Amino acid sequence: ASAEPRWAPPADDTSEVTAVAEHKRLGGPRAASEISEAREGRSRASKLLSHASRAHALSEQGRTDEALYLARAVARECTHGTIGTELILSILERSGRLWHAQREAEEAIDGMRCRGRGSADDAVHTLRLAHSRVLALRGRVDEAEAELAELVAQRPDDLRAVSQLRGI
Repeated sequence: ASAEPRWAPPADDTSEVTAVAEHKRLGGPRAASEISEAREGRSRASKLLSHASRAHALSEQGRTDEALYLARAVARECTHGTIGTELILSILERSGRLWHAQREAEEAIDGMRCRGRGSADDAVHTLRLAHSRVLALRGRVDEAEAELAELVAQRPDDLRAVSQLRGI
């Protein structure tokens, strides 16, 4: 065992109040506002992580509709990434709702393309991998193989696409 003490968050809220007061004194209202935003972001991230893990657990218990409710809440909050959509697809695949999973993936891909943000290419790539996996599970192997071949041609160093293509 290590002799170093473990870090733990403060046990009471008075230290946070003191920190805000100290930052107000040192940096004015802007610093206090930044601290408040950081605290809110941490709370939000914790809530989303809780929703995601709860959705996964519910899905494993076969409680698909409840899991989807939480997964959609995660997807609504995380519009800049694919974590929510991937969670939804995983739940739908596990429950055997492959047609719904395919539609969800196609809608997410179209939505990411419309946003056109800087990381949209990576997000679309990730979603297309998931889409091809769903296509293969639905028995539409030729379409899945064509999509994966296109993804591998775009990014030959993407091991996920290469291994998925080999697995078909």
